[in-house]
Amino acid sequence: MPRETTFPSAAQVTSDEDGFRIEALAFLESNAEPRLDEKVEWGNGSDSVALFADKTAQEELEDLEVSRSWRRKLFDAGSFIIVPKSVQFA
Repeated sequence: MPRETTFPSAAQVTSDEDGFRIEALAFLESNAEPRLDEKVEWGNGSDSVALFADKTAQEELEDLEVSRSWRRKLFDAGSFIIVPKSVQFA
């Protein structure tokens, strides 16, 4: 039997979005490093068009640990985990 769907009011959504935005920015400022803008000039830089990097097994393991560490931070923060709300996916 499908569950009845209810939608929050516009004021509640705006308030929730603002709170989430503030929380997300605080999380990112304390846990992530900003990407630096890269100056791109015609004729300078790599000509590589490879879809996958050519990495050693050790480099792959290091990348995996970086990814695991980031996912742990997201999990520990709690607010950035996507949890399915539908019973069929729970």
